[in-house]
Amino acid sequence: MDKIIMILLLIIQGVIAAARDRTGIQINDTIQKPVINRIEKNLPLKPGLKNLSLPQQIELELNRIMDKYKEQPSTPVIWSKIKMEVNNFLYSLYRNGKLAGAKTAEAYFINIDQQTMTAQDIASGKKVLIVGYTSTVKPAEFEIIRIERMPSGK
Repeated sequence: MDKIIMILLLIIQGVIAAARDRTGIQINDTIQKPVINRIEKNLPLKPGLKNLSLPQQIELELNRIMDKYKEQPSTPVIWSKIKMEVNNFLYSLYRNGKLAGAKTAEAYFINIDQQTMTAQDIASGKKVLIVGYTSTVKPAEFEIIRIERMPSGK
């Protein structure tokens, strides 16, 4: 029994290391509670939002995530948190077959760093998120969404 537990722990550590290498995102070495979103679990959306298309659902969730960090400073730590939340959301769509691609790198990308913002943007607290994804409806096309947020009062 102890050998099985050790093997499982080694496998989990390998998966975490592979995810860190693949995404460049720092992942805590502790097992984290999975992110559950409305789309993945088919939880009820607010009235009037039930018939949204996949692009509308994605844009709505990206806006929700960016609004959550609107008042936070524009720093690499905050960018990493935003990127992790967006990655969790898009990965759940990919896993459920809503995004096309043999690998996640073919299904979507997430950029929020010095390449999407100028030094002046960063100093003013502005955050710019660029996300691209392929849907199963139009797998040959990459949809690209750009979302900007400035802290209130700036």
